[in-house]
Amino acid sequence: EGAAMGVELDALTAEQTALASAAAVLAGPFRPEDAAQISGLGLAGTLDALDELARADVIRHVAPGARFAFRHPLLGHVAHERASLPTLLAAHRRALDLLSTRGAGAADLARHAEHLVGADGAAAAPLLARGAVEILPDAPATAVRWLGLALQTPVGERPSAERAALMLECCRALSAAGRFEEA
Repeated sequence: EGAAMGVELDALTAEQTALASAAAVLAGPFRPEDAAQISGLGLAGTLDALDELARADVIRHVAPGARFAFRHPLLGHVAHERASLPTLLAAHRRALDLLSTRGAGAADLARHAEHLVGADGAAAAPLLARGAVEILPDAPATAVRWLGLALQTPVGERPSAERAALMLECCRALSAAGRFEEA
């Protein structure tokens, strides 16, 4: 099914692709004004692209308050996977900034920070560590991944005591995930 969805996404215009990428980065029901900030299309361009994507049944109106989502979660995943790296990095940075100004939780911020590790690891690492602590009881495997990414930040950018605390937290997450040998 993903291949067929890829063909469907290939037929989109540049503006529709930008909006689909922004919606994929937002991951879930989104408001047009949020997608406008993430896509960089502006509100008018976003509404035009949103109208076209709704007519093509790529995106649907799903909730009151002008909330929209992909017609199927797999379509959003395929859109995210097909977006170019520069597009994704910029979109995740804008999403992180948007959520930060709204006071979003650490896990919500970490979901975007994990995409910025290679480009802005020093800023992403603390967000990943806080997000991992927040989700550890419910999603230990994700906590392990986020802590592993935080530990990839070069040692020179982080004091050794902070690195040791991250390693200890990673061992806790590995244990919680049932990966005792690695812990």
